Amino acid sequence: MRGQGLRRRARADRAGELPDVTYRVQRLDPRTGKAQWTYRAATGVQDVYLPSSDPPVLAVAAGDSVVTDLVSLDDRGKHLSTVSLAGYEAKCASRYFSSPLFGVVENCDGMVVGRTPAFVMSKENITDEQPSGWIVAFDLRTGRTQGKFEGCWLQMVQPLRMSGDELLIHRRSGALSPASVVSWNPRTDKETPVLLFILPEDEEAELSDPERSDIVVENGNVFFARRTVVRDEEYPKDPVLLAVGYGSAGLKH
Repeated sequence: MRGQGLRRRARADRAGELPDVTYRVQRLDPRTGKAQWTYRAATGVQDVYLPSSDPPVLAVAAGDSVVTDLVSLDDRGKHLSTVSLAGYEAKCASRYFSSPLFGVVENCDGMVVGRTPAFVMSKENITDEQPSGWIVAFDLRTGRTQGKFEGCWLQMVQPLRMSGDELLIHRRSGALSPASVVSWNPRTDKETPVLLFILPEDEEAELSDPERSDIVVENGNVFFARRTVVRDEEYPKDPVLLAVGYGSAGLKH
């Protein structure tokens, strides 16, 4: 899962120069640094990201710099399945301007990897009166879909992280409803509200954008933090919003 897999380290190396670059992914013993297994990406792959090291899942850009497929491996580095990401937004290189030196490991903001499924957000749908986006669960063993969570019209949805076997999702605010964090169980298709909140109106577009801000859910709270801060040139001494958090008011007896 994201944020866990480096107990048994995995790394992605590349050799050569484009267009002849080749990649290999290795799981390393943290005590000795020796490779426990090596997986070599197919010829023609231009970029490799590691959204999860445990279980090992690769996001690969085949023939272009945009991620095109997910490749899942077993504990010995053997290929399990390949999932086409046509129509989806893994967002693996968005935060670091496609730099090969940063954001390669466990930084794909458009997807979350669980124990057996991977959850990937769709590209934005601009058709009137239809969901603006959705999240699909893919079985890492077979590559087949296991479920689909639909957003609402004018309300994009983004996977945040796992909570047990359920997925935490951020749903942006809409014309008639506030923003929210919900929990979704792909087996039962049950949606459970976690938090409802209203982001500052002038800041919402940037804070809700996974390419420009970090969104973190911890202990029943949700936090939004910009990755870059720019002062107002006209009013340089005015404060600039860096982060904002929301939590349940709770009940005191």
